[in-house]
Amino acid sequence: MALRSRQPLEYQEQIWLIDWRDSVLGQEPRLQWLYHVPNGAAHPSRVVVAADGKKTYQSLTAVRLRRMGRKDGVSDLHLPVPMLHRNPERSYHGLWLELKRVDGKKPADDEVRWLADMLELGYAADCCYGWVAAARFLCWYLCRDDLAFALA
Repeated sequence: MALRSRQPLEYQEQIWLIDWRDSVLGQEPRLQWLYHVPNGAAHPSRVVVAADGKKTYQSLTAVRLRRMGRKDGVSDLHLPVPMLHRNPERSYHGLWLELKRVDGKKPADDEVRWLADMLELGYAADCCYGWVAAARFLCWYLCRDDLAFALA
């Protein structure tokens, strides 16, 4: 019998990140604009039988979202707060964050492409392993080392 990992799942890490965000809003109100992009969620599926008898599984919700413009690789979280950062010649339009569990797998190729494209377009973008790393990235972006120190 295989043992289950004791590491939290990705959705739990994200909930903890949002709980942290909510706890520091009084100190950093710009974090109110941080939101989740529900792009990769699993949806209930149904069996579809093609004319040749081949069975496939399709999610009606996934099909609907794809038709509405869902894109593979879009990061989990977005902070649409422009920043003039430590380097005065470098400003960011906002931040994109891909969150993985601490012992999680590497980001998929389309997630890596999205992050690279966002960097090229002038956004801060990164993949973080665990909610603490993600919170530190947000603190770095917002120049809030004081909030990052509290995470130690």
